[in-house]
Amino acid sequence: MSANTGYVVYQQIFAICNDPDTLQGLALAEVPGQLAHTPEELREALENTNAGLIIINAKFAEACSNIIEVFRAKHHLPLITVIPDQQSD
Repeated sequence: MSANTGYVVYQQIFAICNDPDTLQGLALAEVPGQLAHTPEELREALENTNAGLIIINAKFAEACSNIIEVFRAKHHLPLITVIPDQQSD
């Protein structure tokens, strides 16, 4: 918690990807992350992070769009952003 405001301060970026190459590339930029292959693994990762920004690769986000929608409806933070995959058109 922030000493002055009493609010939780979210400062960390966290990646949740189903592509190990994307996760490794983000790790080179010192972005921690988790490999997830199923919608249930994505749901668990979203619920168990205290990051302020979540990065998800496009194909995985598309496959799990309903879980992301439900999470966004319930939570204002973390922000979820989708990045293109290596083979994106």
